[in-house]
Amino acid sequence: MNEGERVRDAPAPARPGRWIRAGLYLLLLAALGLGSWAAVRLIRGDGRQAIEPVTLPEGWLIIAPDREVSSLLLVGDTLYAGGMEGIVTVDVRSGEVTGALETPIPLVLVKSLVQSRDGKIWAAHQNGVTVFDGDAIRTMTTADGLPDNRVNALLKARDGRLWAGTFGGAAVFDGSSWRPLTRADGLLDDMVGVLYEDSRGWLWFGNYVLRGGGVTYVGPDTMGHFTVETGLAHNAITSIVEDQQGRIWIGSGALTRGGANVAVWQDRRWALTRSLGIKDGLAGEKVRLIYPDDHGRLWFCSEYDGIAILRSGDLQPLYRLTEREGLSHNEVKAIVADRDGNLWLGAHQGITKIPRAYLDRMP
Repeated sequence: MNEGERVRDAPAPARPGRWIRAGLYLLLLAALGLGSWAAVRLIRGDGRQAIEPVTLPEGWLIIAPDREVSSLLLVGDTLYAGGMEGIVTVDVRSGEVTGALETPIPLVLVKSLVQSRDGKIWAAHQNGVTVFDGDAIRTMTTADGLPDNRVNALLKARDGRLWAGTFGGAAVFDGSSWRPLTRADGLLDDMVGVLYEDSRGWLWFGNYVLRGGGVTYVGPDTMGHFTVETGLAHNAITSIVEDQQGRIWIGSGALTRGGANVAVWQDRRWALTRSLGIKDGLAGEKVRLIYPDDHGRLWFCSEYDGIAILRSGDLQPLYRLTEREGLSHNEVKAIVADRDGNLWLGAHQGITKIPRAYLDRMP
């Protein structure tokens, strides 16, 4: 693969209208039930809009263009990319796929990857949590205390403990087994899709359900919630992250609705202060991922319409990135930065590398 060349064998199939796709999703939800969100994600078509191939900007790379990527983890010069078909490794120096992680239990829909303090790689997937420790591989399930084998998220907390978010609640690993935290303990819903720890040590739990979901935040002897009733754009939470100013950003949405909210610490409590949508410069209704870069910008990744980049300070829209600009796919699900400041974007199809030089030239 040569830099500056678009990696694509043929134009993608035409995408139906958004409302048609929304109707199909609703039919699937009705048939499968709200608890089968992952199944909807597994069987839905790509739905890409046919566009003309473009020449990539200088230094950009497209890697594994036919592979779905939901999670990324960078360890040294090795990028671990997890998705629907398991985990592959990429050498960030060459941009080449170097191998795949083989396991006795199939790794289906790897949605989160973390490295623990002892150097082990942990993967969340539809059959549990798999731990890679050199040549040793162990998969933990409900038999080890997980509330559900379908695991959506992993978090390495600052105290070294590992958290998992599953379809049956969250759980924390004590070194030998998992201790659950569920709706009975105060979560809004047991379907935990997002986990985050902020700089103050508060833990944030996001539910991906259309009704009854939202955000639960837990601090010293305190638990609180945000829902659409208290100002959230949507109860289906997709992303939680802290920006350079200490604000907590919450991305949400499903089908053709959603947005982003910001929570700030004021008067010794968390409060929602602003909601962003398309009118404020976002690329699409549903926010898939929010990423603060090291240039003082916020990347709002949409489900269908690429990325809107806003200035963090005044939230002024600065830039849009889509397939036309060189993304491997408009739906970006994970972003990591390497030691040289290059960004690696995992998407519904493929991985895009954006070099530091390009990022430095952006507004």
